[in-house]
Amino acid sequence: MLILLSGLGLMFSLIIAVGAQNVYVLRQGLRREHVLPVVLIC
Repeated sequence: MLILLSGLGLMFSLIIAVGAQNVYVLRQGLRREHVLPVVLIC
């Protein structure tokens, strides 16, 4: 049971970390600001 909870915690932390970057990329794309550098870097 402990292994399952550890795995779920790790999974959710990775989803949240990747989600923040995706929100930034989407926001920059919608504003049409610095799209090419953001796409190349991220």
